[in-house]
Amino acid sequence: MVLQPQNSFTVVRQIANHIDTGTYYVRAVIRYAYTDVLITNLDLDLKGDQRYSKNWEVVADPSGQGIYISIVTSVYTDAGHTTKSENYGDEINTYLIQERVLGSLKSGGGLDMRTTRRIIEESLEKIKFPEQEKISIPKQKEYDNKFNEMAQGLSDIKTLIASIPTENVNLSPLMTRLNELSQEVKTKPVTKETDLNPVLKKMEEGSKGNREDRELNRRELNDRLDLIEDKIIEIVSNSIQKEMKGVEFTIPMNMKPKEQKETPFNINSLAK
Repeated sequence: MVLQPQNSFTVVRQIANHIDTGTYYVRAVIRYAYTDVLITNLDLDLKGDQRYSKNWEVVADPSGQGIYISIVTSVYTDAGHTTKSENYGDEINTYLIQERVLGSLKSGGGLDMRTTRRIIEESLEKIKFPEQEKISIPKQKEYDNKFNEMAQGLSDIKTLIASIPTENVNLSPLMTRLNELSQEVKTKPVTKETDLNPVLKKMEEGSKGNREDRELNRRELNDRLDLIEDKIIEIVSNSIQKEMKGVEFTIPMNMKPKEQKETPFNINSLAK
């Protein structure tokens, strides 16, 4: 007999003497036939008329080539299955566990595309997929406002660029004025050096007390010299600003000044 792997199979033992009304206990011992390894001990239940049976789930066939098992049933006189009956011997049966081939496949019919599609569709209909919750992404108002401000700023820059004149500008008046300013700076009389001897003498007289007082007086002298230097720089800066006041000019984005015959202005001359 061929048993289908992992299907239910009923193990049965019938007491041979039909007129025997004694009480017995039947156990089935199931082993792999080739290795004799024990699979399980199965205690059968009395179904009436000295017939004992119990369902057993057949083991799998990992090899796919089929495996043999042996089932030995023994009749005991006690519930602990320690004493066998003298009237009934052991019975053994051998079974082949193997995947049975369907009749339709034996005949070579197989599965056509329509049948395969129907089986897949029916299987998919039985699968219950969990419902996906709707995901809502909140609108980022803060970023939207920033993008609006950026777009407005770009629009303003575009308008400003469009309003810049593209024609060439004559820079000769500016160059001429810078040359004149350079000459005026060169010819401006230099302020005479301030005579600090009286101040130094006075401070030297007051610094004879101790060493700390002398150091303090030196710092005060340096502060006064720095003040005088800042004053000179302020005078020169105001003079230059006064000369440049009122001069207006526009530098376009694409500026190409006309060639001038005047002598080029040397900006390094301002430092002399």
